[in-house]
Amino acid sequence: MILTGLQDGIRIFVPAIRERCSVIPGIRMADGSEGMGAIKKQNHKEEKEKITMKKMQLKNVTWSMKQKMWRVKNTLLDQHGEGYVDTAVKILIAVVLGALLLAGLYTLFNDTVLPTLTTRVKEMFDYAG
Repeated sequence: MILTGLQDGIRIFVPAIRERCSVIPGIRMADGSEGMGAIKKQNHKEEKEKITMKKMQLKNVTWSMKQKMWRVKNTLLDQHGEGYVDTAVKILIAVVLGALLLAGLYTLFNDTVLPTLTTRVKEMFDYAG
C-alpha cells in the first residue's frame, strides 16, 4: 500500500504498511486523514481510560470489603452491653413482681370489692318502692 501526501506542494510517495504507519508531521493520507497513528493514539487513550475505570472499580470493591471486614471484626470483639445473666435476672424480677401484683389485686377484689358489689346489686334490685 502506498501513502500519499502533500508537503510544500510536492507530491511525496511513502511506501509503508498502513497498520505500522505513524503520523508524520506535514504528511496526510490521500483521504485527508492523518493515518493510522491518530487512530492508534485514540485507541490507546480509550484503553487507558478503560484500565483506569477498572482500577477504580477494583479499589471501590476493595474498600467496601475492608469496611465490612472491620465492621464484623468490631462487632465480634465488642464486649460492651448486657450479658445473659443480667437479662435473666431482670426477667425473673419482672415475673415475681407481676405475680405479687396479681395476687394483691385478686385478694383485694375477692375480699373487699366483690362482696360489697354483690350486696349493693341485690339492694338495687330489691327496691320495694
